Amino acid sequence: MVVEKPDIVGISETWIHTKTRDFEGEYELKGYRMFKKDRIDKEGGGVLLYIREHLDPIECKSDSNHEMLGVCLNKLDKKLHIYIVYRPPHQSTDKDDSLYSSLKTAIRNKMCILMGDFNCNIDWQARTANSEGQRLLDFANEEFLTQWVKKPTRGNNILDLVFSTEENIVTKLDVGEKLGKGDHNMIRFEIKVSNPRNQKSFKKLNFKRANFDRLRAEIRDINTSGNMNVEDIWQSHKASFMIAQSYCIPQTEVKANKTENPKWFTRNIEKAIKNRQKSYRLSKMQPNQENKRKHYLMCRQVNKMIRQAKLDYEDRIASTGSPRLTSLIRSYTVM
Repeated sequence: MVVEKPDIVGISETWIHTKTRDFEGEYELKGYRMFKKDRIDKEGGGVLLYIREHLDPIECKSDSNHEMLGVCLNKLDKKLHIYIVYRPPHQSTDKDDSLYSSLKTAIRNKMCILMGDFNCNIDWQARTANSEGQRLLDFANEEFLTQWVKKPTRGNNILDLVFSTEENIVTKLDVGEKLGKGDHNMIRFEIKVSNPRNQKSFKKLNFKRANFDRLRAEIRDINTSGNMNVEDIWQSHKASFMIAQSYCIPQTEVKANKTENPKWFTRNIEKAIKNRQKSYRLSKMQPNQENKRKHYLMCRQVNKMIRQAKLDYEDRIASTGSPRLTSLIRSYTVM
């Protein structure tokens, strides 16, 4: 993400559990809003989306118990909804029916991108599949979805998919190298949408400079009594709260495309990542053993460089007594 700086990143099967062992702050990235849904009942699973802040992403509320997550992007000419899904392998027919019913409700009559790991073996050219794959095919056909991934994403299987509700919205899709130590290949693609606002900067609330004592006092003074129904009371309270917020919480201007590299990130690591990508493309264009071996060695080199850079950064902070030490410790603390 540091090298390519994408606007949207979706990850399925995250294995994140912030309610039990993980600290949510260590997964947050500056310049992005993070949306996630962890698996609740057991290990594994989970989905996550990183969306650039300047796209004004808002999570789509859902009562579904499935590992699916939706976000609406409001800063485009037409609202775009991004959904990510993780469907566990060998899921029962009843759970599949429930999942696809939830997805139908979520995407119907909207411009959507639906992506994720569906764990279904389908021949997308012949559009044939076994029983669980057929359930996914039926869902895609009924909703008139276009499926864009044509190359294997894990071994010889196309398990990770990208659907769209519009025919010509996805372009330049490419199945790339593996992500970290995972066994699935990354998928990169562009979404053709117009952004007439094309912001160079946007404003966001600066909570560090907020006057919360005054805000509490302003809220206490809000009067919503009278002969009003529930909706009128809510609208009145909301309007009063927004006025109080404008007095008590200042705004700060943020550059739309600004992202901050990790403190341990170096130009050598950036160069190594680019070389790893080149070695992967070469191994696909000329799939001989030598090129595959070179790509494997480049992957190991990048992982080693990142691991060592993080250790060196931690040693520098610890030895100098930098104020960053406190935030670093907090990022490793399980809340």
